[in-house]
Amino acid sequence: MTNITPLNAGVEAPLVWTTHPTIDRLCPPLGLEKISLMGDRPGGYRNVLNYWEQHEGMVREANEDPLNHAPDLPCWGALRHLLKNKKVIFNLGANGSGKTEGGGKITSEILTSGRGKRVLCVATNEDASIHYQQRAVYKYLPVHAREWNMQQKKPRHKVIKINYTPSGGFTEGNFMLPNQSECSFKTVAQYMRDPNSFEGPEYDFVWFDEPAPIALVDTLIYRARKRAGIVLLTFTSLEGFTLVCSRALEGARIIKSLPMQYDWFYGKEGGVNPAIKFPELKLTESYVRGCPPGHMPFIMQPLNIEHGVIFTWTHWNPFLPRNVENPAVPDLFMACTGKGREEALVRLFGWTEKTTGCQLANLDPTVHVIPHERIEKMLKAGDLTTYMGCDPVTARSYFAQWKGVDRLQRQFIIDEFPRMEEGEWVTIDGKAGEGQRLFAKLGIRDYKKKFREREREHGQTPIWRKGDPRAFATAQAAAEGGVTLFELFGQEDRAQPGEMDYAPMQFLPAQIRQTVKLDIDKIKDLLAYNSEQAEANAALGINPPTGTTPENEPHLYISDRCKNTLRAWQMWDGTADSPAKDPVDATRYNFDVPAFFRDPDVPEVVGGKGWGAR
Repeated sequence: MTNITPLNAGVEAPLVWTTHPTIDRLCPPLGLEKISLMGDRPGGYRNVLNYWEQHEGMVREANEDPLNHAPDLPCWGALRHLLKNKKVIFNLGANGSGKTEGGGKITSEILTSGRGKRVLCVATNEDASIHYQQRAVYKYLPVHAREWNMQQKKPRHKVIKINYTPSGGFTEGNFMLPNQSECSFKTVAQYMRDPNSFEGPEYDFVWFDEPAPIALVDTLIYRARKRAGIVLLTFTSLEGFTLVCSRALEGARIIKSLPMQYDWFYGKEGGVNPAIKFPELKLTESYVRGCPPGHMPFIMQPLNIEHGVIFTWTHWNPFLPRNVENPAVPDLFMACTGKGREEALVRLFGWTEKTTGCQLANLDPTVHVIPHERIEKMLKAGDLTTYMGCDPVTARSYFAQWKGVDRLQRQFIIDEFPRMEEGEWVTIDGKAGEGQRLFAKLGIRDYKKKFREREREHGQTPIWRKGDPRAFATAQAAAEGGVTLFELFGQEDRAQPGEMDYAPMQFLPAQIRQTVKLDIDKIKDLLAYNSEQAEANAALGINPPTGTTPENEPHLYISDRCKNTLRAWQMWDGTADSPAKDPVDATRYNFDVPAFFRDPDVPEVVGGKGWGAR
């Protein structure tokens, strides 16, 4: 497809502008008016010819060597940033957003970035692999590799193996470049037939194009870790909030949203294009919690700090055929007409309904979640005073949580029971996990021992322990004496009197509010800080990557060991029967009243009669 501009002034033939959607935005073909203006300037129509030659040269190079010369879609810049800084990247792309094209280019870049790279590409089935994934990778192979493939008779070579046809893909589903980098193609269908077919190699890069079973995703993430590799998942969640979505968005916080009408090519640097209109959606409404009206998510940060999420939108792909009545939008927009809000959100923005942020909406994993090694150092140095909260549950495991307070009155959730490595409290799909059943048969004396084992790791006994004022006050079964949990924990063990693990353990009733939201708001206040100022600081190189300072930092942090607590904060839907509620309640009990740091080296008044040391 071409644009033809007639030229006079000594030029024998009109200029033919070869169309290229991205280059035409970067170096637009000239119309008659612009040519006339340039012709009146010094250099005359030679300026026009030079400009035309530049445009045609860019198009020719992009077509001949797309790996090195085809311009990226502008949104790929953010994707590349995630690839440099994260280990697992989820690209939730809208229909036709160019996610497969981007995956193909990134795959070829990694294959050519060094010697002996190992790459695995996974598609849904063989047809999808051949016609989409393999085609995208081949397009972006180096020129010499594609020239080798196109030879009528390929000479024998000890290393190079490239045999590709558009209809059949790569022979045997793999190829090897001269630098000994190897790329293999497999499918989810293969995995479903024989999971063992994926056993074996480790990879520098794994690319899933469209969703896959979570077990396969986890397996290949583990394989990539062995080579410090990266995993990229590009998919449109047409099947709703799948387990892969849940993994991608667990506790996710919106880092950046953009106006729904944002157009990367609008104006000189991109901006809101008022000509973009959406079927089924209104610019005055907010469709995602945490986004202003008329915005949708662009970048999100899950609780797992090694993961990153990017959304790519349909109208950002200039290669899509445009709508005849409104060229500002792809014709694909019309397919959403009359299909409802949910379909428009997932097909045009990659956003699936039921995708929710964490209950503590201002939780930022990059800021609030800290390495447990830091907690251990503070405990060893005596820089934390510990407290405990516990939620006892009939016929389930108890959930306990410990926090520490430092000299600056900052609070840290330092430990939990059970830990995720002992048993998940809530599974990734929001169901009750094994951790809820693991210790269900334990008695009071067993819990005393478990809790004290944890506290020996901390190196100190909590100042106080708080429990559910209702559950702890409820009479236990007759087999345990028909008394309350407060009393049972406070009793000496009859079977082993004097044994410290079973000694009396005092619990106090937590002073919680009647409305859970008020307790949660208290936690949000402790998490709060000026995130905009922190981001500005980080950009200036002040305390990167968080940008927080002593004058502007949260007053609540959580150890990365406390994964059950982190997941529960995200999974809890606000209902009383949610599988995630118990860890949230333990947090409420732990923060019912102000807690303070007590310096173990400073004497304190004892009983009002003199000074003593703790």
